[in-house]
Amino acid sequence: MEIVHSLWLLLLLPLIWGLTLLVQPFARARLDGTVSTLLFACLTFAGWFFLQVSKGSSVASIAAPAQWQLLPNFSLNCGIYIDYPTAWMIFIVGLVSCCVALYSCRYMQAEAHRSRYFAYLSLFVFAMLLIVVVRDLLLIYVGWELVGLCSYLLIGFWHEKAEARRAAWQAFVTNRLGDTGFILGIGACLLLSGTTDMLQYKEVLPWWVALCLFGGTLGKSAQFPLHFWLPDAMAGPTPASALIHAATMVAAGVYLLFRLHAYFPDSALLTIACLALLSILWSGLLACVQKDMKRVLAYSTVSQLGYMILAIALYNPAGGFIHLLTHAFFKAGLFLAVGAVIYYLHHWQEHKGIHFDAQNMFLTGGWARKAPWLAAPYFLFAAALAGFPLTAGALSKEHIIMQAWASYSRFGSIAFYLSSGAIAGAFITAFYMGRQAGLIWLRPAPQNQHDTHRIKAQGTFFIPILVLALGSLWFWWSPHPFDLEYGTIWQRFNAPSVALPHGIGYLTTLGALFMFALGVWLYGFSKKGKEAATEPYLQKLTRLLYRLCCLQDKTIQQLMSLNQQRVQLERALLQDRLAARWMQLCRAIHRFDRHGVDGVVRQTARATVVFAHIIAWTDRQIVDGIVKGFGIAARFIAYVGSRLQSGILQEYVWIALVALALFLWGIAM
Repeated sequence: MEIVHSLWLLLLLPLIWGLTLLVQPFARARLDGTVSTLLFACLTFAGWFFLQVSKGSSVASIAAPAQWQLLPNFSLNCGIYIDYPTAWMIFIVGLVSCCVALYSCRYMQAEAHRSRYFAYLSLFVFAMLLIVVVRDLLLIYVGWELVGLCSYLLIGFWHEKAEARRAAWQAFVTNRLGDTGFILGIGACLLLSGTTDMLQYKEVLPWWVALCLFGGTLGKSAQFPLHFWLPDAMAGPTPASALIHAATMVAAGVYLLFRLHAYFPDSALLTIACLALLSILWSGLLACVQKDMKRVLAYSTVSQLGYMILAIALYNPAGGFIHLLTHAFFKAGLFLAVGAVIYYLHHWQEHKGIHFDAQNMFLTGGWARKAPWLAAPYFLFAAALAGFPLTAGALSKEHIIMQAWASYSRFGSIAFYLSSGAIAGAFITAFYMGRQAGLIWLRPAPQNQHDTHRIKAQGTFFIPILVLALGSLWFWWSPHPFDLEYGTIWQRFNAPSVALPHGIGYLTTLGALFMFALGVWLYGFSKKGKEAATEPYLQKLTRLLYRLCCLQDKTIQQLMSLNQQRVQLERALLQDRLAARWMQLCRAIHRFDRHGVDGVVRQTARATVVFAHIIAWTDRQIVDGIVKGFGIAARFIAYVGSRLQSGILQEYVWIALVALALFLWGIAM
């Protein structure tokens, strides 16, 4: 019981500290960042402690039920439940928060409202822990909305910028769309089961209830078609993006699905798997045409969350959850490494009096020579994201792909299409990460940035990135660099082992290596490296893929018998046609995402506003009018009654005679 009380104290400390910073900022003493870092370090230690407590088995748990009787037939379980996955989530939230807080001590040191930033950060950590440790869906929904509120405040932290205000508003409204389905699903669970306690569910939920509950995941984890808010959320501070929009808040939707997937029917899970695959491919293609370095990572986050959801939907919850853990390390590290580049570029602009978009990848370069202490961990993070050997990302993501391929016996031919799409998504991921690595780190710096000197390593930047880089290596997760199932973490989940097609994993890794090298070569070692060179590179890529496909095409044998010049002409025309189709596809997807999906959401919002105005008019004119009419009628009756009580005897006689005449007339009729 003392452990539970200590956990409640640790859970409330971020809330108390956040409220304290809002009431009494520590702008002069600069204690906000230091105390926040120490507080989050304590949470990391608490997560490690609970991992040791549950060391024996994944089913070992700490439970402290506390019933709150809200209605005669309904009680709310306010207790705490900690098992092995919960302990991991506490550890990850604490560790990433600690790294982000230490990083923010320098990144946000020039901000006048720095204490407000750390207050929002602390409140977010409290809300995230609330989602993790409670077991009642209604309490989870409370933490769910608090997380959304803190995300809104952090995205719009620089509220003087119109872009930040619009991004915060868009994130808030979009998440409300998903949360509407979530609260409807909670209400349906209450009607069907009589409780909102997840551990008391015994039967599989109807498919429509499952999809309503998945609506919360759809919004929080930015899955198609509610994916567009996450790239725009990059208008907030970069450390907040690393914590909220890469490692923790967007992972809350995956964590919810991980807890509830056992109650979902197969039809709902297949629908979820198809949406996840669409998110993987859609966001990957959009990342290939982005200029903003943070937006590339944001679309990458949507794609990786799709892998986690795909794994859980295909009955591989352990693989999806482990990818959630590994992704937290290398994706937060990518944001912090790129954020350091943006930070130094802003300071260089202030020193030189030059103004340009510091987040545009095409306007910078050569950072591998300027900051090798940043380049080395960045390439490790990028390798983990692309799925290179000896990294944590390779273990978790390739395992998801192999498990999806091996699920053919259960799902039939649809498993083949899902796994093939996941492999294509891995190739696309490697390509756009190679593209970003080439543009920022490897290609020569522009002419106006040649005078920048080598930047020395700074502890508040380097230490958090180093910690995250160590967590991105394979040996923390499995002693076998190519098989996750050798790891202790997998065995504690008691997940059944299946015969995995390791050949598929090796081919995926080789393809990812090739696509990453292709992206680096096209964008890192070009002579110009300008934005205008993008389309020729994509055309070269299309022609290269076309040539590789033609090696196995039987029609080559027939074409060889024709005139050689005619063959070359037809092939060049076909290649150009395919290149044009490829570019049209990329542009069409980008236009549809910007105008189609966003347009539907905007029209839905406008229709909602119109409907709200109609309801407001009905409430004011009709409902209020009926109430006011009763009041007017009462006043009129009171007025008439008061006029009858005049005190004059003659009027009383006349009233009596009129009443008697009416009575007699009624009898005669």
